[in-house]
Amino acid sequence: MFILSIAAWESIAVAKLNSSRACLTVSKSHYHVRGRRDCAALRFMQPRPEIAVVECGASAAVPRSCARQIPRYCSRTCRHCQLSNEDSSCEAGQKFTTGAEIPAHMGNAMKEQRSSMDLSSHFAFGENWASFAQRLNWEQICEAENGLVRLLGKDGLRGKNLLDIGCGSGLPALAAARLGASRVVAVDIDPKCVETAQQLLNRYVPDLDWEVRPLSVFDLTPEHFGTFDVVYSWGVLHHTGAMNEAIKRAARLVNPRGLLALALYRSTRMCGFWKWEKRWYSKASPRAQRLAQQTYVAVMRAAFWVARRELKRKSGRGMDYWHDLHDWLGGYPYESISAEDVDSVMRRLGFDCERRFIEPFSTGLFGSGCNEYVYRCRADRTTAGPAPSALPLSA
Repeated sequence: MFILSIAAWESIAVAKLNSSRACLTVSKSHYHVRGRRDCAALRFMQPRPEIAVVECGASAAVPRSCARQIPRYCSRTCRHCQLSNEDSSCEAGQKFTTGAEIPAHMGNAMKEQRSSMDLSSHFAFGENWASFAQRLNWEQICEAENGLVRLLGKDGLRGKNLLDIGCGSGLPALAAARLGASRVVAVDIDPKCVETAQQLLNRYVPDLDWEVRPLSVFDLTPEHFGTFDVVYSWGVLHHTGAMNEAIKRAARLVNPRGLLALALYRSTRMCGFWKWEKRWYSKASPRAQRLAQQTYVAVMRAAFWVARRELKRKSGRGMDYWHDLHDWLGGYPYESISAEDVDSVMRRLGFDCERRFIEPFSTGLFGSGCNEYVYRCRADRTTAGPAPSALPLSA
């Protein structure tokens, strides 16, 4: 209850701040939405739904009360501002013409997805993994290797090139290099993660073929970045703010007959609460975060005691409990997906399930865990792009 009280107080403060912002202005002679400090002051002129010119950017924010009043006409969305856009790329702050009006969900999504490299709405993953890497030991490295073998097989990486999307501390990339991958490319949007992964790989495998780049999954195309035998992304794509699009982007980078290994939060009955909690935690003070961690552990320990079960403090894949807990409580943006929906998406993308490790649907009282999936790209699926070894090294 104490955590909820802190979170509720901060949410009210944020809501009051957002309500004072000017609403998005859509300017065209035949369509106007005027925003004032009071969102109830929205005024609509007679719209012509076939065209609208929209100016989007950091200065534009649509509170929920306004967004609900804007008519829905779009069927496709861009990841920057959630507007349908067939002919031109949407860049924040740039005016463009689109064949659809503003969608009703624009108010929430626009703030979360303005840019693939915008960290302002993200949890500080980089700081967490930098702290974790300082305490890394050989036992944890071996556990990470065992985690990859479990997913990909004993010789699943030998002689293969691998792309690690959202490399974090660099531990999975290190494990892949030690398991015989011919080339490892790791990417992350957080500069601290990139720096940490580079330091880790330099320390343990300085002579092997690896590279770490500051890139988002949304920046990767097979035409410019190449395709890979194995594309690996563990617990990352559900933090992009556009999970389904991120899965599609990752799938495009897999060679025919190559593997895509994913770990994604499974859906629970309490996913709505956890999304709210993560949004609060990611912006909370260090003291409030520590109180949240202690309360979470105390409640979980009590529940396990009642159920006569032992609370295990050890995490898999080489992780440690407290860094994993900090990552769970603060991992925002947050999305989840059922195993059935993952299968449906991957079949449409031209992939067949190789293996998966899933847990049954639950209430999610203490959170959601990750289901793990390995999909093989069909041989008849066409891909384009240079081989990863042909790509220039970053400066």
